[in-house]
Amino acid sequence: MQNNRTVPNTDDNIKKCQCPECPIYNKCMKENDEHLFCSKGISQCDFNKTGCVCPNCRVWIEYQLISLFYCEKGVEKN
Repeated sequence: MQNNRTVPNTDDNIKKCQCPECPIYNKCMKENDEHLFCSKGISQCDFNKTGCVCPNCRVWIEYQLISLFYCEKGVEKN
């Protein structure tokens, strides 16, 4: 049986979200209130791909996600 890796855009998941702690996260993302990329999809901002904290995120762990760089690639594909 395949895991459902769809991350709901909920207040609880937003509180757990580590996107603002990522080295990629920048002023543009903050000003546009972008976060929870694993649920909401790619960033509309330009950024330098300098690292990824997804594997340390409680949302990533809870939903057993497998990808990285959701800010670039978009939501997890089931």
